[in-house]
Amino acid sequence: MKNTFTFLLTLLGAVSFAQLPVSTELERRHVIVEKFTGLRCTYCPLATSQLAPLKKDNVYVINVHASNWADPVNSGGPDMRTAEGEIIDGIAQKQGYPAMGFNRGKGKWSTLGAGQDNSHLKAEIDKIQGDTSYVNVAFQGTVNSVSREMTVDVEVYYTDSAPSDKQYLSVVLLQDHIVASQAGANLFDPENILDNGLYRHTGVLRKYVNPGGTDGDAIDFVLGQVIKRQYKMALPDSIGNVPLSLAHLRVVGFIMEESTVESPIVTGNSGSVALVDDSGNSLQSIDLSAEGQLPDFTSHCVEEFTPKCKITNAVGSCDEGFEVGYVYDGNTVSEQVTSETLNSGDTYEHTFAKLNISPGLHALRYFVNSTGTKSYDKDLGGNISKVKSFTTKSQSVDITAPYGEDFESYQPRQPVRGFHDIAY
Repeated sequence: MKNTFTFLLTLLGAVSFAQLPVSTELERRHVIVEKFTGLRCTYCPLATSQLAPLKKDNVYVINVHASNWADPVNSGGPDMRTAEGEIIDGIAQKQGYPAMGFNRGKGKWSTLGAGQDNSHLKAEIDKIQGDTSYVNVAFQGTVNSVSREMTVDVEVYYTDSAPSDKQYLSVVLLQDHIVASQAGANLFDPENILDNGLYRHTGVLRKYVNPGGTDGDAIDFVLGQVIKRQYKMALPDSIGNVPLSLAHLRVVGFIMEESTVESPIVTGNSGSVALVDDSGNSLQSIDLSAEGQLPDFTSHCVEEFTPKCKITNAVGSCDEGFEVGYVYDGNTVSEQVTSETLNSGDTYEHTFAKLNISPGLHALRYFVNSTGTKSYDKDLGGNISKVKSFTTKSQSVDITAPYGEDFESYQPRQPVRGFHDIAY
């Protein structure tokens, strides 16, 4: 599929909308945190861990990977930067990375960094939530697992007078469970390090869903009436070099006072994106994990090995098959399993063909991927096993073979007098 997006705006009355729980009561402002981060930023996991206990009570975090801090350079890792993220990054005033913006501000809005604790972040959130909002917003999304078309329904409700006759709506697509490296994770956010040693990135900005991009989609002020919008987007297989996993998407949206990324955010909200089939039926969730076997290192003299991988399903019923495989010294072997049904708690051991092992240092890891169309893997954290390194030696050494070195040409080692007359 081409890496392009198409928009379709449907106005009220053209289709039937999902019943969204937009509030019609006067509410406190919700908080949108835009955290500027990158996989090469050592202190960025500190900001993640400091925000974690604050991500409740209507606080929503958008992780904006931008600038050179998010450049994977030549590592081959995922490049989570986006054009929209670079625009936002260019507007925010930052002293460095990590940096966090709270509901923006007028013009070049300021940000906060990580500190000794999160008290300064909590104070900023409390200040915003101390004010009431004149508008509420709610979201709900679905994505067709076959066509990859995503639909996001939005409801807006004005509870009080607004400062102008138009405000601007932004809807941002986020992706969870992007597995990659992350500098500083072992120091500041070890809870998100997976068994394979990589880091689980969540809430990553992927794309603006609304027409107008970062400038927002105009909403006409109407007091006391539910205003509805629907956006449709054809999702690509990947954005940049990062696969777009349909099972791990959600949206966060917000209302801006003006049509510019420099405008303050009034309030915001989040919404789920449910996976459905062609008939609109929800897909069931499963949770596969892989655990592999290593060679017997009793003697370290291993010339062949039969790889085996144990697959476990923790949730639901996996009855459409899956892909299981391993990566040995950078070479991938994968096989399809279609004859096994794994209900919740079930395990299955898959045996591969024998593998010839040469003497030296090797690396081996196992993996499993769901291939069904009626279910999805809700947590990819266990799908890749921890990388195991091991060294093997040759079974035998031929000591009769000629060796092209004349040891008799060496002179016996003589003491060398030097510093403090110590012989070296």
